[in-house]
Amino acid sequence: MDLERFSGSGLPETEKNSLVLVIDSNADSLWLASQILDLCGYSSLSTTKGLEALEIVQQKRPSLILSELMLTDIDGIELIKQLRKMAIATPIVAVTTLWQSPYLELAVGAGCNGLIKKPYEVEELMAIAATHLPLLSFPF
Repeated sequence: MDLERFSGSGLPETEKNSLVLVIDSNADSLWLASQILDLCGYSSLSTTKGLEALEIVQQKRPSLILSELMLTDIDGIELIKQLRKMAIATPIVAVTTLWQSPYLELAVGAGCNGLIKKPYEVEELMAIAATHLPLLSFPF
């Protein structure tokens, strides 16, 4: 299974009560997002596979999903559509380098609650997490 759990050492486990699923085909992007989320006190799961993400969502019920649009095994837009067809109400934020039309419209039409540009800006990812999850700590 291509699933990694990143948990921080700086915060007590009792503060790590909001789970974020990060889906990205780039391992460096997964690592960076997980580190930023960890600094904010959130737990995260990550995968490079969209089909595996479907299973994770059903099993773990994350509080927020960050999904790249260009995945290798399933299109990110299709993944978002499938999650919404499964009646998953979890906020989904599309992660992309594709800021041109029609990608923005497709992501919103598929059911995204927001968009974030890659590569991640620390402040932007923290703001997205704080918008959809309780703010547990502020590292700066």
